[in-house]
Amino acid sequence: MRLKTRGVPLRKRESLITPIRLAILALAVVAGGLIWYKSEVDAGQILAPFAPTSTPTRSARSYIEEAQAWFAAGKFQDSVIAYDLALQVTPDSVDLWVGKARAQMFAEDEVGALESANRAVLIDVKSVKAHAIKAWALWRADQLDEAGQEASQAIALDQNYAPAHAYYSLVLNSQQRYEQGFEEAKLAVSLDPQLIEAHYALGKSNEAQGLYDQAIPHYERGLLLNPQVIFLYRQIGLNYRTLGVRAAINDNKEAASQYFGEAIAALNRAVAIDAKNVTPYLDLARTYLQIDQLGTAQQYLDDALALQPENPVIHGRLALLYMQRKNYEGALTSMELAIEGGVYTETLESGDVVAYSVTGLPLEDPVTLEFYYTYGNLLAYFQRCDEARTYLVRALEFDPENPTVQGSFETSSDICRLGGTPTPTPDATDRPAAPLATAEPTQAP
Repeated sequence: MRLKTRGVPLRKRESLITPIRLAILALAVVAGGLIWYKSEVDAGQILAPFAPTSTPTRSARSYIEEAQAWFAAGKFQDSVIAYDLALQVTPDSVDLWVGKARAQMFAEDEVGALESANRAVLIDVKSVKAHAIKAWALWRADQLDEAGQEASQAIALDQNYAPAHAYYSLVLNSQQRYEQGFEEAKLAVSLDPQLIEAHYALGKSNEAQGLYDQAIPHYERGLLLNPQVIFLYRQIGLNYRTLGVRAAINDNKEAASQYFGEAIAALNRAVAIDAKNVTPYLDLARTYLQIDQLGTAQQYLDDALALQPENPVIHGRLALLYMQRKNYEGALTSMELAIEGGVYTETLESGDVVAYSVTGLPLEDPVTLEFYYTYGNLLAYFQRCDEARTYLVRALEFDPENPTVQGSFETSSDICRLGGTPTPTPDATDRPAAPLATAEPTQAP
């Protein structure tokens, strides 16, 4: 694993996040979570009485206490496991299914979260908590209309339920209804200042409008509530990276260096929390690619590939890097694997060869759009013109107003018509990112 500070000098800045403050707050959050939970249990808000089992077992209540403690400590997958154990005792508890779904969202298991949320709604169709958490899971699945309906239903059931307003804000911003999304996020924070998702939503509201420097403090406030949330560090890193690109375009080298340094620091914090999560590696690789530190970018992509050799996105990212290094043959091979799928082989130190099946990516978001028109450019460069046109037309149909896609289509058409071989240019890698309404990608929960 390569987690050294690389390449970009950092300058001290005022931040809400410091190591000592994080340590103190982590302990406080754990203790506070348990105290809150006990008060909720004593008040009868979390767990209804359950029937005794025929064999000795831990009580559901003890598993819930464990789940809450794991969540407060930022061990979200462990929290999910504890909820599962509690559900073995009381399988029809809406609150347990909702708690599990929320822990799954923080663990970035969006598919599992949606399954849990659906189960909660089936148990109690009038549960505000169930409809709200389902809205968040649907938003992560990019099912915006359904997510908006669930959030609206939750708000109709209880206008003072903060999570419903936070999740509705995320949906509204994704629908480009920025003003209403901002108001919903502010309302969520006012209703529950201790809700991480409320600060996340307020950050996303600023981010969606391009106010990256104003978004970052809201993500930092979320981290003060729980300093182990990977998707918050990623959002901070991505916002700083965009600020760095803007500063570089304006030829403000000092500001660009500072912003990129902050981005790298935040993303490395995400890696430190979970070294097996490939997404921060991809973020770091992209960041180093943008500051032209190609060797370091390659190292992070190699780390990601070692974790998930079957992941087509990693092969697509490698293709973009190879283009930057003018290795067009390598770029074509990797991008072909990313889009069309195939078999990736790796030779171990023992000499054994391991084969991995890679499933090609459909064209469905900005990340895959970049892969598709880049693949078209590469195919045109190698005079595979019929194939090039196929992928460039798909890209143009997906986003006909995108100037980079238009330029790729026109340039590659000229190459094929004239039979020339000008150098491909990965211009999308170097232009400023659009507002980060999705986390790239992989959008953050």
